[in-house]
Amino acid sequence: MNKLFGVMVLVLSISSLLCAQPLRPAELNKTIAAEQEAIVSGLVFQVNDDAITSTRIIKLLMEGQSPIKEWASKLTREEFVKQSRDLVTRVAMGEIYNLLLYQHAKKDLGEQEQFNAMIQSAMNEQRKNIINKYGPSEALALQKIQELGTTMDDMLSEFRQQVVIEGYRQNNFMPSIKLTRREMMQYYQSNIDSFTTKAEIQFQLVDIQVKDDVTVEQAQAKAQGAYQKLLDGESFSQVAVDYSDGFRSKQEGYWRPMDPASINEKYEPVTQALQSVDIDEITNIIEAENRFFIAKLLKRTEAGQQRFKDVQIQIKDAIIQQKWVLYRKDLDQVLLEKASLGNLENFSLITSLELYQRLTQNEN
Repeated sequence: MNKLFGVMVLVLSISSLLCAQPLRPAELNKTIAAEQEAIVSGLVFQVNDDAITSTRIIKLLMEGQSPIKEWASKLTREEFVKQSRDLVTRVAMGEIYNLLLYQHAKKDLGEQEQFNAMIQSAMNEQRKNIINKYGPSEALALQKIQELGTTMDDMLSEFRQQVVIEGYRQNNFMPSIKLTRREMMQYYQSNIDSFTTKAEIQFQLVDIQVKDDVTVEQAQAKAQGAYQKLLDGESFSQVAVDYSDGFRSKQEGYWRPMDPASINEKYEPVTQALQSVDIDEITNIIEAENRFFIAKLLKRTEAGQQRFKDVQIQIKDAIIQQKWVLYRKDLDQVLLEKASLGNLENFSLITSLELYQRLTQNEN
């Protein structure tokens, strides 16, 4: 850690020429030129006795849905830095809040031997999961992880932070939550549009087509043969593979769940016929233009309003999440006021510079 902070002090001491006030364009150009030499891999930002790195912030920005790649392709370095610094700062603040809560949670839960044992067990299991995901051997997994621009230690550290924060949430926050039926009903009524079901249908389909070399009579005979196979007990999946000419025949005739109204009009006879059968039942042979269909209904959901009693779990989770956000907001401010922090303005500037450098190097 001393080495880590040594790098930080070196970089931020070089950055001390930055003004506390927003920089004018001319000043920004001079500052960027001077600061270019200060870009150090793994630039750190102090958060009490720990730190976040520019590498971590850049990773989050690169993996997210932010417009940074578009900015880097269209803007000059100076324009990019000016445009991206607020975004970098917001992402950094999110990491700062999470790290502060993690530090706070560690102190609160640290004396609980049972929790510490659970953490160690979870860490061991996560390590195995990571190796299985990127392996199969540990050496191969570590190599692939390195190619992703991270390390096993970083991945486990991030996982540990998540587990500790969730442990704090369960131990310190959840016991204070007492939801009443009235509160849940108020949420339901205030968010009634969120509790609706959309019409949806899923089915398997045998699609036999009239073609240049297949007459209507031949297609009809083929459909009758397929239908007889189903009556004789052959599985619908096998009949679809053996008889269907449709584009989903290799997928055993399975169609993904969809809104009946969105289905192509040439399949409308299928959806109409499925209205009169129950789940897992098959239709009769359906005659359409240049086609003969046989369908099996797998799922059908009617559009409508979900009843309160059917969505109480979702309502409870939503209210708890709202309360957790408010709880975190107050706690974050308390922890932030007590924290010993580095210079966020400098950190955001240099992180933006390094981000631009990496993005433009990738383009080249």
